[in-house]
Amino acid sequence: MVSSKNQYVSLLIIVCLLVNSVQSTRIMDDPSQDCEFKGPCQTKRDCFKSCGGTPPYNNALCVPYGNARICCCIPM
Repeated sequence: MVSSKNQYVSLLIIVCLLVNSVQSTRIMDDPSQDCEFKGPCQTKRDCFKSCGGTPPYNNALCVPYGNARICCCIPM
């Protein structure tokens, strides 16, 4: 009985992870979003030059993209 419960819980966790992954991909592929993707980054600071902003650099974000991170420039 315990084994059956463990299998059920494991299956439920896997299904939740798959649903979350699909939703994340759908959000990143949304053409109506306000982001212009401009190259890889590790931190927000890496995006300042790519996004061409001026201090306080409110138009630059470093966001997850698959297994990496990418600059998201918000038009102002």
